[in-house]
Amino acid sequence: MDRHQEKCNKNEHFIDIYHKYKFQNDLSIKDIDFGKISYNSCRHITSNEHKELIKRCKPEKNDILYTKNGTIGIAKVVDWDYEFSVFVSLCLIKPNLKIIRPIFLETFLNTPFALHQAKSNSKKGTITNLHLIDIRRMKIPLPSLSEQDFLIKRIMKIKFIEEKQLQSIKDMNKLFKALLQKAFTGELM
Repeated sequence: MDRHQEKCNKNEHFIDIYHKYKFQNDLSIKDIDFGKISYNSCRHITSNEHKELIKRCKPEKNDILYTKNGTIGIAKVVDWDYEFSVFVSLCLIKPNLKIIRPIFLETFLNTPFALHQAKSNSKKGTITNLHLIDIRRMKIPLPSLSEQDFLIKRIMKIKFIEEKQLQSIKDMNKLFKALLQKAFTGELM
């Protein structure tokens, strides 16, 4: 492993998203949940810290973030255009776009098969660790780009339906709480 890669590996812990002020949002592994990024509880780092981090390891749109320390095996495509940096608990994967679509890779890495591989190869101790060498050794199917595109279209349709259903459940719960409020304050009578 060369010196640059070693420095990059040591600093893959947080994702720092540019903020419009002097600080950048500092997302950690806890901010990636089921392929979604949560900015609600992220920490902040200075612009100077951010600039130092991206010298060693610079993620870009269409790269994959993959959790590798603590909670392992959650992938997220970088689908935003902000500049950001990566620290220890996240692995940065730069897919070869000539042979694999980022959404296909993200979807595969979030399957039970990929999670099984990750867990089987992880080192367990106080904190579960998945080493970069073990991530590189994962078996990843590689259908043609046209087959990947077909699967991605299906995946996107399913995700759209899933998001609609989740929103419907949230709306239903909100209405139910409002109904209960009215029932217990006597407004229904």
